[in-house]
Amino acid sequence: MLSLLSGHAYLGALRLYQCFPLLMPVLLFKNAPHGRFSPSNKQKPARWYERLTVDGTSSWIIMELVSPIALLSMYLASPTSKSHQLPTIIHPSTLLVGLWVMHYFNRAIVSPLRTPSRSPSHILIPLAAAAFNLLNGSLNGSWLSSGVVKPDGWNSLGFWASIGLFISGWIGNVVHDEVLLNIRKESKGGGQDGKPKYGIPHGYFYRFVS
Repeated sequence: MLSLLSGHAYLGALRLYQCFPLLMPVLLFKNAPHGRFSPSNKQKPARWYERLTVDGTSSWIIMELVSPIALLSMYLASPTSKSHQLPTIIHPSTLLVGLWVMHYFNRAIVSPLRTPSRSPSHILIPLAAAAFNLLNGSLNGSWLSSGVVKPDGWNSLGFWASIGLFISGWIGNVVHDEVLLNIRKESKGGGQDGKPKYGIPHGYFYRFVS
């Protein structure tokens, strides 16, 4: 376990992680098969491979839980630490881990369970997301336990500025999630054809993109 993301393995995983943004241009030409573009929402009959769908809510919970589990596993294992010693509870890096877990508790548990319903997703969506979250959580957990974050980080203005930035972003995420949640509640039951009904979010920062 300790050697899982140490040395060259860590760097290799990091290089792979850095390649994920290269996939973004694909979405300009191909819709991801979930939500509004779920194969189950198509008017024409789905092909056999388009029928490989899973429940939207449960698949979301599972794929998002991968990230905090991977982060905590690597943080506790400390594979990139020379001493392989876990930082103490009263340590800046432990606070960062706590914030990460707090974010994903809301993202993976609270938010989906409060959502009335989610359209089925193609199996590729949770598999791809789980792969990304595995890398994301593992790399960050390894880095946070490596000793890069020093015990005297509490005295750094940059550290607290970063904490403030994270908290403000997290609050913004929760607030904007509420907008989407209200849209889902209003559209519960779908349209006349029984298909899910989708709306465009407005207000707050949505006004810049809606």
